Amino acid sequence: MLDGRPPVVFPTVDVNANGRGPYRFAVETGSGGVVITPELAKELGLKRTGGDDQYPEYRLDSIEAGGARFEGVVVTSIPLPGRNLSGLLGLSFFHDLLTTIDYPHHRLVLERGALPAPDGENVLALKRSGDFWQVPIRIGTAKLDVVLDTRASSALSFTPDAAEGIRLLGKPVKMGIVSGAAIAPTPMRQGMLADAVRIGRYTVTGTPVAIHDVPPGFPQRVIGTQILSHFAVTLDQRQARLRLQREDRTLDLTPLPPATSAPSDPNARFAEYAGVFGVRTISARGVDLYLQRTGGPELRLVKGAGDHFVIDGIPGADVRFIRDDHHRIVALEVSQPDGRWERSDRSH
Repeated sequence: MLDGRPPVVFPTVDVNANGRGPYRFAVETGSGGVVITPELAKELGLKRTGGDDQYPEYRLDSIEAGGARFEGVVVTSIPLPGRNLSGLLGLSFFHDLLTTIDYPHHRLVLERGALPAPDGENVLALKRSGDFWQVPIRIGTAKLDVVLDTRASSALSFTPDAAEGIRLLGKPVKMGIVSGAAIAPTPMRQGMLADAVRIGRYTVTGTPVAIHDVPPGFPQRVIGTQILSHFAVTLDQRQARLRLQREDRTLDLTPLPPATSAPSDPNARFAEYAGVFGVRTISARGVDLYLQRTGGPELRLVKGAGDHFVIDGIPGADVRFIRDDHHRIVALEVSQPDGRWERSDRSH
């Protein structure tokens, strides 16, 4: 079972390493190999078998995940700050298995078998891009290949050069900082695609795109969990095939209009979000929104897509508001270092 009720920011699973654990690992299609933290290497008493001083390599006698056992696994040690993870299970870990990440049902399924031949609708043919797999998509009439990355929190992420030629609704705006295990903190802008995205039989509208630089050798176009989390994603690496499954063929990521805000009044822009949610208070002042935990500092929220926000100046700190069937905000969820969302119901 994948961790996460409520849903996770990215898929994680409990792992036993050398018979010890469980340890929380992310399931990472944006990584070519298996990664462990320096802390886990020290805890397990591993002896270095290769690599360099910055990224030493070790050999694990065994890893157990999802009911499967893998022996003699070569791993690289890399710090993973801010997410309370002990490691990443990258593409090489499940290369020979049919791998399904069922986001809606919080399941990781590893099994023998193969996907049917690609038909461009239900099953897509993948292309290699270095260590990664590229998925064919269309944005309007443009055909593009984007790297499948189950740990990227964005819907789509492009470098500035790769974003040239795609149509946006207005000018992209600064949205804070993006960072990763091998990516230094980098300014990020976000825009909204003017055209629909087509992925096989599915059409995605209102798609936000994050625009930021990446180090040399990193993918320039990425599809992440803001889209993938709506699907059961099955990866067949041996046959270079991908299947996405969901009941509805359309997915609309367009932000919903505020239920109570008056467009003519800039001070009312975030008024509907203000309230008390457990130990957290949300305040709307002028054109800004703030979060304050009891006894803690007041933190400014920066709006993303829909009812999603990020905490200004804290990479990876995400906040989202939950609505009921009448479009009223009834709760908020805050991402936690272990990848889960912590929910607080609205009291007033």
